Amino acid sequence: WYVRKCPGARLFFLSHMHSDHTMGLTSTWSNRPIFCSPTTATLLKLKLQVKEKWIHPLELSEPHLLHLDEINKETLSVTLIDANHCPGAVMFLFEGYFGSILYTGDFRYSTLML
Repeated sequence: WYVRKCPGARLFFLSHMHSDHTMGLTSTWSNRPIFCSPTTATLLKLKLQVKEKWIHPLELSEPHLLHLDEINKETLSVTLIDANHCPGAVMFLFEGYFGSILYTGDFRYSTLML
């Protein structure tokens, strides 16, 4: 995917650093914030040289309230869950007025996930 295919997107979420998930990300990224795990944030800076101002690492296993508009009226909660796939890989649990959505990305099942 490329940003031109989703011009209305305000926030981007990166589950992990495999190339099939980072297509379109380069050092010239200057579109919108990228939310990811702290490990993925470090790799984004080191491997793709994405500017730090665009990278927003979020701690795992705790809900984070994100604002979707400039007046902070529209919000959503996102919780990052270890995906057991590769270093820094996460699933995203989105909760808000729309209900709950779990984006799994790539993950490896473990009984610890139950």
